Amino acid sequence: MVYVSIASLYVKFILTNHYGIIISMFFLKILDKLGRKRVVMDRGPSHPEYHLAKPWTNRYYLLFRKRPKWFPFNIFINHIIDNDHGVGLHNHPCPYITIILSGGYWETNIKKEKKWRGKFYVGFRSADNLHRVDLEPGIKPITIYIAGPFGLRKKGRSAYGIWK
Repeated sequence: MVYVSIASLYVKFILTNHYGIIISMFFLKILDKLGRKRVVMDRGPSHPEYHLAKPWTNRYYLLFRKRPKWFPFNIFINHIIDNDHGVGLHNHPCPYITIILSGGYWETNIKKEKKWRGKFYVGFRSADNLHRVDLEPGIKPITIYIAGPFGLRKKGRSAYGIWK
């Protein structure tokens, strides 16, 4: 696939070039022009305060814009532009791998442990992993997000805003 080969060149260039952030933004603009961008809001339409939703991340699809349920993975680039909303934790519909290409963020887990995840951090998470992401002022991280197969979340969707 064309997107996969472009993505592998992109990652190689970002990891080896100190001008990475400039090239990165150029590459994201190309993906946007190709219709591969989606603005993800900080809460979905089913959230009781959806009327307060604001942009949370710009997502760029390297494989599928709408992945078929039978396909085992998808690859995105996320340009995170704001903190998770509220004070709660969230999980994901499938296991995933995240690789931070630029910037970084604070990740808080269910034990209320807050850890800095900086450039080149690689995280492997189950679909049931509860966490939240908070940014440092002025830092808008860019990550590669590899979403695994659907159907592996054992627990239900997290009740965002609830911290036990």
